[in-house]
Amino acid sequence: MNLSEHRDLQEDWNRADGCLKRSWFHSLKTLKLENCENLSCAIPYNILLCLKSLKDLKVRGCNKVEIIFGKKLEKGTEAIPSQLKNLTLEGLSELKHVWEKNYQGNRRFQNLQQVSVSNCESLQTLFPVALARTLEKLETLEIGACNNLLEIIGKEDVLVAETEKFELPCLTSLSLLDLPELTYFYPLIFTVECELHELSVIDCPKLELFQRACMEDVGESSSNSVNRQPLFSDLKVRNVEYSISNFLSFFFPYFSFHLTQSPFFWFYLPFSGHFYPGGVIC
Repeated sequence: MNLSEHRDLQEDWNRADGCLKRSWFHSLKTLKLENCENLSCAIPYNILLCLKSLKDLKVRGCNKVEIIFGKKLEKGTEAIPSQLKNLTLEGLSELKHVWEKNYQGNRRFQNLQQVSVSNCESLQTLFPVALARTLEKLETLEIGACNNLLEIIGKEDVLVAETEKFELPCLTSLSLLDLPELTYFYPLIFTVECELHELSVIDCPKLELFQRACMEDVGESSSNSVNRQPLFSDLKVRNVEYSISNFLSFFFPYFSFHLTQSPFFWFYLPFSGHFYPGGVIC
């Protein structure tokens, strides 16, 4: 269903009184919200209760949407298992949250497999930490052209663990493109384990992907990175081969590593903090 084709339904969409019958959308599997000018919340809580079979959600060009999944307004919690597998968000200029801040898991999105977010310039954080702990089926994560995105996983106001561990056993493809403010995968101490086969990091100048090498040799003060933990600080990434080229690093200190499923390898230059495609492995 494309909501933009149902103007009368749009008028009732954002009402918080639960006026829509829960049985209306129980069998709906694909939902598109495109160029809906009157929506501030893409999926209000009372609508989410109806979407028991939804697997594909696309929200595009809705200029007033500030949050995708609305929170429950009344007290108490009701666990809502979601069948959602594919989430696509495009061109949402006012989007500030996908899930509300301090999300506590009263809606379960454990079936998410593909997440794509692009051109959402007001978005600063993608996943709440409570949700990120449950993304065991996530296979593909693509984020591009979100100019103010600071972190992929946001911290909670109340800290639970000193070191957060994110297990993403199905994650094989990670793409981070044109994210000028992205600084953290997660702003506190963490580890992440996954099975990456494809990795693209382009135009993310503030993100440290791997632990910097030879920092004293290049004359960079460690204080510049004291609060920035790299994504793969201990290289706990399965199915990834990596190596340090002693000969070339004597002249150009960098990490050279390649993925087992990809013919490309990447050069890491500590001078700039960027990754660059180095060529094709023959």
